[in-house]
Amino acid sequence: MQIQKVKMRNIVLITWDSIRANHCSCYGYGKETTPFLDFWARKGVIFENAINGLRVTIRDKEWKLIVNPDREDELYNIKKDSMEQENLIGQEPDIEKELRKLAEKHIKTSKEKERVRGRIKRISL
Repeated sequence: MQIQKVKMRNIVLITWDSIRANHCSCYGYGKETTPFLDFWARKGVIFENAINGLRVTIRDKEWKLIVNPDREDELYNIKKDSMEQENLIGQEPDIEKELRKLAEKHIKTSKEKERVRGRIKRISL
């Protein structure tokens, strides 16, 4: 058996939460919104079909809802709790209901919409 030497490559994978591809200029958005990401996209590989594990984050004014696929959802009043230390899920049903409606609206264009929609409705009020 002969062992071949393989030239190792450095790989940098850039990911982040709460960004929409349709607002990134490297994905065709009309304004230059992500110049640093655009630079790296031109020099490397850009993925056009990545799945985030069905986690959905919605922000509206002072509130943030995170719908998690594998643990309790999270609701934060980011105006009063900018460090997101106090999860208010179940304590603010009206806010939660409105943010879940926004999440449903957001995922209508998602390729994973059926799986995501089921997850959001699971706890809908």
